[in-house]
Amino acid sequence: MGETVSGLFQSVEPEVWGHETPPIDPLAFEQELAGELTQRVVEFQVLSEDREPCRDKLGYYRVSVNIPLSSQLLNQFLNGNSGYRAQYFTGIENGERFNRMLVERIAPLIVEAEDLYRDRFDRLFCERSLLGPFTKFWYSKEITDPSACEYLSGLPEVIHAGTWVSYWRERPKPRKGLLAPLPEDRCVLLNGTFIHPETGDAYEQKPERSRHIHECGWT
Repeated sequence: MGETVSGLFQSVEPEVWGHETPPIDPLAFEQELAGELTQRVVEFQVLSEDREPCRDKLGYYRVSVNIPLSSQLLNQFLNGNSGYRAQYFTGIENGERFNRMLVERIAPLIVEAEDLYRDRFDRLFCERSLLGPFTKFWYSKEITDPSACEYLSGLPEVIHAGTWVSYWRERPKPRKGLLAPLPEDRCVLLNGTFIHPETGDAYEQKPERSRHIHECGWT
């Protein structure tokens, strides 16, 4: 499958993965993301949306944060052979462990930056949501919105991970798991956990998410 890094995460072999990005140790993402986020917070470039209501669980809300990154780091993180989707390709547990490592490093930095969100929600809600058990990183809404289908359909299929290619072979474009999109806003989205503001209870909206990414590279 690939080279194990410090017994924790793997880089998928380049010839298996296909899409080329500058090499980076999977464990380096934690430091690189924290460094860029800290700078963006100082520059007030991190965009916190208003609390988002859950579509299928009345009374539950979450915090979502757009985090601008350099084009190279964003590409390495979301599309690279040692990045986010690559960890899920190597195994569901690997992907979830990688995601949680980054959440626990990045979310507290946002919680501390109260000037970013105090006019939208309070610190306790922010902390409960961003550090909740179902908080995930993903592409920004610029890529996941249905309006992006035309753009995605025009992208080359550059990820060659075998099980993902098999999954998408008979499906129409856009075959999202085989793509390496880069949103114009150059943001990664941190989607917090849906929380009931009064009880603090958490709700998992997509329990099959990790399995989907492992099987086809997308969710």
